[in-house]
Amino acid sequence: MSESNKIILVVTLSVLVFAVSLGLIGVLLEKLGRTIKSLNPATTSEQVDHTASLNIDYSKGQKIYVPAYSYLPGEGAKKFSLNILLSVRNTDPLNSISINNVDYYNTEGRLERQFLSDAILLAPLETKEFFVEQSDLTGGSGANFFITWDADSVAYEPVVEALMYNVSGDNSMEFKSQGLIIEQD
Repeated sequence: MSESNKIILVVTLSVLVFAVSLGLIGVLLEKLGRTIKSLNPATTSEQVDHTASLNIDYSKGQKIYVPAYSYLPGEGAKKFSLNILLSVRNTDPLNSISINNVDYYNTEGRLERQFLSDAILLAPLETKEFFVEQSDLTGGSGANFFITWDADSVAYEPVVEALMYNVSGDNSMEFKSQGLIIEQD
């Protein structure tokens, strides 16, 4: 067998193997599609409630506890100070919620600051942020926030979290903590 015939044979076999592979892949994709359709009981004429799979909870109001750190203790009397950014996010695309209190407590449980003198309204999908500068160490390593909110009608629960961070020189640190629901209406 000549060299050119060998090359033609190898190319032909490669194309044949490729074609068979494509055919098998096509069959597998078709079977996978049928399996996915059989797992989904909804047809195109039915409504699917996607919120059930997202575990979205609804409420008319809550009291939320958020742990925070104004500093991290270091060796001896050293303290690694942190900025705190508290974020309250209205996750409801249709309903406003009212933020009634944002209170900041220190490690001993003493009230250090009340961020609001009056309630504020968060429009659908609006976010409000509250900031404690890293030079303010009054909260300590066990600082926390209490946030209360309510709504005229049932609304999606807001996402409330604290982001603690420090960027100085070549060093940086950041982490966050999630709010914990203490009371619910």
